[in-house]
Amino acid sequence: MPVFYDETDDDWYFDDDIIISPGFTASCMAPRDSNCDYGDHQNFPNVWDQCACDNEITVIPDDVAWMRQLLVDRVMPWVYGPSFANGTIPINSCDPVNLALIWLASCDNRDSGEIRQRFALATFFYQLNGTKWDYTDGWLSEMNECLWLGVQCNNRDAVNSLAVDTNNIFGEIPTEILALQGLASLAITRNHLSGTLPTELFSFPRLRELRLYSNRITGGIPTDVGAAPVLESLRLESNLMEGSLPTELGALSTLTDLNLGFNDFWQWIPTHIGELKNLRYLRLNSNRLSGRLPTEIGRMDALETLSLTENLLKGSIPSYFGLLWNMRDLRFSKSGLAGFIPTELALLSNLERLDLGFSKFRGTLMTEFGELTNMQFFSVNNCEFDGTLPVELGRMWNMTRLQIHNNKFTGPIPHSYGRFLQMEQFTTEGNKLTGTVPPEVCELSKDFLRQFTVDCYDPRRGFGFDCAPQCCTMCRNVH
Repeated sequence: MPVFYDETDDDWYFDDDIIISPGFTASCMAPRDSNCDYGDHQNFPNVWDQCACDNEITVIPDDVAWMRQLLVDRVMPWVYGPSFANGTIPINSCDPVNLALIWLASCDNRDSGEIRQRFALATFFYQLNGTKWDYTDGWLSEMNECLWLGVQCNNRDAVNSLAVDTNNIFGEIPTEILALQGLASLAITRNHLSGTLPTELFSFPRLRELRLYSNRITGGIPTDVGAAPVLESLRLESNLMEGSLPTELGALSTLTDLNLGFNDFWQWIPTHIGELKNLRYLRLNSNRLSGRLPTEIGRMDALETLSLTENLLKGSIPSYFGLLWNMRDLRFSKSGLAGFIPTELALLSNLERLDLGFSKFRGTLMTEFGELTNMQFFSVNNCEFDGTLPVELGRMWNMTRLQIHNNKFTGPIPHSYGRFLQMEQFTTEGNKLTGTVPPEVCELSKDFLRQFTVDCYDPRRGFGFDCAPQCCTMCRNVH
């Protein structure tokens, strides 16, 4: 398709606009009414009704048929390329492409905007069961397509954004949307998309955002993903996708947000992912990724969020991760990682959340963690840590949730933990802590602390706490 880029105003526009019989009005199509009795129609019956009733198009006026053929001859080669063969789409077919052609040929629907865009969007509508959408404001109306719900255009009326989130959409994404060459953002989230990811999506020259999360998309990520020249956000989480992650992901040099969580991707994380120097958010949680964690991730200076929870990884956290200066949210719970925590993690001064729970991490908690004064969520529950609780953690005065339950910690709760003035949750049960709960910690329950759980004192075992009233919210009986 001959679409050109105008460097003077950063806009896409169509050249040699197709004008077909301006001012000519063909027979109009009746609104959809799900009525198989066509006798009460002033216009010819809606093609969707005909397909529902007859499984084919049985009524089409001669002038609409003539206009449809004109569109096939003049428009289709612009959409599908010069190799497009006339007559490959039967006029009685209920294929979404044919339904879109007949809609475009009827009345004066071709004259209200850019004809290729209107065809692509009409095909999109029919392919994805548009008659069942929750919201269809403007779609397949006489209005310019830039005014249809979820469609945005630039100042040359070229579609640059298509967003139809949470709209009861079913079906597979039609490749015809490739006609929207100016598309910079495509969002079809929280719907019922099925099928595999069309490779054509990554050939859009201006695509910056591709958000298809919370659907039923299957298959893998095509290697063509590396061809997307300016892609910044790729959100495919919460689908039914599978397979290994392609090394071509490393070619997306402009990518800032990559979320592939809650799928069924497997094998190892490609080392090429470390080439994404602009990536800020990397979420690969809830998959079946295995192997060791690539040390190359430690070179991703812009990274702020890394979530690898619920995977099948092995080995320990690379010490190179201490170079992730901008890291704020680091999650490894149930990831399969184990071993000692590298002291280099204490260099992550911007860290606000560290989640290591339900793993086989072991050793003592580093006193250096106390330097992470921005920490708000610190979870090491259900691990194999031992030793005493570092007094230095009391410097983490922004803490709201401290989860250390089900480890092997011994000794008392430090008085310095009474500095957690914003604390909402403090869980310590399942350890061998003992002594008296510091009054400073008990005082926290007068402000924000709503969950403070400990082990009940057991004289036979010699550990646990005899909680004063209005201090602990619950003590667990040790058996």
